[in-house]
Amino acid sequence: MRETILTVTGNAVDTPQRRKTEAGHSVTTFRIASTARRYDKNDGQWIDGDSLYLKVTCWRSLADNVDRSVVQGDPVIVTGRLYTRPYEADGQRRSAYELEAHAVGLDLTRGVADFTRTKSLAGPTFEVAEEVGAEPDDSSAGDDDAVDTD
Repeated sequence: MRETILTVTGNAVDTPQRRKTEAGHSVTTFRIASTARRYDKNDGQWIDGDSLYLKVTCWRSLADNVDRSVVQGDPVIVTGRLYTRPYEADGQRRSAYELEAHAVGLDLTRGVADFTRTKSLAGPTFEVAEEVGAEPDDSSAGDDDAVDTD
């Protein structure tokens, strides 16, 4: 099956809303607005063009992290699967475009962020067995007093 993968740069239109499914999975949704801009040389200023509004749906750990990290107005970059959701309004069939997010990030061309790894994504931890430059521990080495039987 072919999927339409799309990356959208824009602003979070509203505060993300998190909920849990009956199976206990986290789902967070918010809307993103992306407005085309162009520079008008005659006027010497930027002009806003048409805007694209999409509902973004995030699942599981991404949902939890978006809920904790994104607020209304934040500049975001969202990559995910674009799909059409049909619905009916006023007796007419209509369609809405939605984005099931694979990744969400803050747009660092417009600000700075302080990243913190979550425990579930931090990976394995390792203990340092020896200090750098310390003498090796002879207890794990072979027995130097062994008699050669050859």
